[in-house]
Amino acid sequence: MLSEKTIEERLYLEKISQDVKGVRAQMKKEDNLVTLSVRWSSAAAILLFSFFSIYLVQLDTRSIIEEKCYTNYTRSSQSENEKDPPRLEAALQQINSENYEEAVEILNDLPESDHKDWFLLNASLGLEDYDQVDQLMVKIQNDEEHLYFNQIDNYLLYDIYLLKIKRKIFN
Repeated sequence: MLSEKTIEERLYLEKISQDVKGVRAQMKKEDNLVTLSVRWSSAAAILLFSFFSIYLVQLDTRSIIEEKCYTNYTRSSQSENEKDPPRLEAALQQINSENYEEAVEILNDLPESDHKDWFLLNASLGLEDYDQVDQLMVKIQNDEEHLYFNQIDNYLLYDIYLLKIKRKIFN
């Protein structure tokens, strides 16, 4: 028969064996959670990259100009007496027709105004003259009284930055 000491040793070994099995099960469970979180993180990164790529591919100067140019002018021109509305309208038509060089020529002959700055920015954007775009954005941003001051927001800055990157990548 087994001695009391042997029985105690076996019981102690059985308890340790169960404790080890519990620790191993816990470790396996934690490994599964780590693996799962790595997979979810990878999926999220791929999804973000995909959305960024799609946004970058569809981003073009025309969409920015269409979004910002016409609606802002029509709202603001109703409340402000412009010195030369027919030529501003002509410049706007040239921008909407994607004749950016013509618009720049018309705008360069006009006296200084907030509308001129904004249309010139849009025409320069259409021509992908980012140096001129940067100069005009700085001019507008530095004048809090500028009619288009609030139009130079982070989204516009981000979109123009992405257009510059896109131009470097694809040209």
